[in-house]
Amino acid sequence: MLSLGTLAPDFRLTDTNGSVVSLADFKGAPALVVVFLCNHCPFVQHVQKELARIGADYAGHPVGIVAISSNDVAQFPEDGPEGMRQQARELGFNFPYCYDESQEVARASGG
Repeated sequence: MLSLGTLAPDFRLTDTNGSVVSLADFKGAPALVVVFLCNHCPFVQHVQKELARIGADYAGHPVGIVAISSNDVAQFPEDGPEGMRQQARELGFNFPYCYDESQEVARASGG
């Protein structure tokens, strides 16, 4: 995990709505929260409702939030784009949830 205050690695990923999201989209935000999630992880399952609540609480504030899934869908098919769309829809994520198929962003972030 990168230390708080570290500049986020550049990224350009597609989110669950089919939009391309990049680090530049958050330019001007005083802070960016980057969360790595996936469907099958019990730790994520434990906190995912709270993540959705945090997204709702910070809507309209100048803090950026982006979630990224970089899991291997060959091992965990439920972590692929369709599972991500379902997760985002069911939980009401109001922030981009992006797929890092190559896992490059995760590696650049220390994962």
